[in-house]
Amino acid sequence: MAKREYTPQTLKRLYGKSGNCCAHPKCQEELIYENGNLSDICHIEALNPEGPRYNSSPETTDKDRNSEPNLLLLCKNHHHIIDQKDENGSPHYSPDQLKAIKRAHEELFAQSRQQLFNSKRQSLLAQIVRSLSSFRHQSATLKSPLSFKIETKLNFNQVDRYYGLIEKYAPYSPLLDLLYNKLEPAQFEDVLSGINNLYILSKRRNQSADDTLDRVQDVFLERLGAEAIFEYSEELEICSLIVIVDGFMRCKILEEPKP
Repeated sequence: MAKREYTPQTLKRLYGKSGNCCAHPKCQEELIYENGNLSDICHIEALNPEGPRYNSSPETTDKDRNSEPNLLLLCKNHHHIIDQKDENGSPHYSPDQLKAIKRAHEELFAQSRQQLFNSKRQSLLAQIVRSLSSFRHQSATLKSPLSFKIETKLNFNQVDRYYGLIEKYAPYSPLLDLLYNKLEPAQFEDVLSGINNLYILSKRRNQSADDTLDRVQDVFLERLGAEAIFEYSEELEICSLIVIVDGFMRCKILEEPKP
């Protein structure tokens, strides 16, 4: 039987994005207070076969099941409710419903904490770009003008949960252009190859675009966290999304619409 084993970064991300509040849309329960902890970590897709919403795909590992994109922070009452099954043995909540609840909840609290762009974020993005450029990957094609509208690519890949995030962070691409222009051509190729490699590592058969983007960010943050200069923070979470969205626009993440 698989065990609930979460990395420190997974827990930091999960609790950091929760706003210290149960993710269920009808609950405002505070999870951690001075004298206790009322939070429960719910698996969107169950950790073990007997659990609700178990994904039996051989490509899905226990590490995937214990990763942040598959976890939801709830109060104990709503954890119990979400895991209930009907008379046919099917859970009342599907994985897609819970992923939508998770995204909406995190966005609600991200908006309340969102700060205007500042030099700290620019500096962190520059560090991330330098990190990506320092690794050698398979050769990538240099950037070229897009032959389609971003909305066309969103619709082609059936992006749902990330639709608003891509619209939100797309305006940062000119800033990344400035950072990329400071690199040597070979370094820029390495950056694009590194981003594309994140996508290749995250792809699974019959996986939605939104789930793939979840995995891309999880793998990206894990890689950044493995380097001594990057400690997890809310800013690192945001900057990773900015790079991923830019990679999406440069056709290094998800599929390009067919002409």
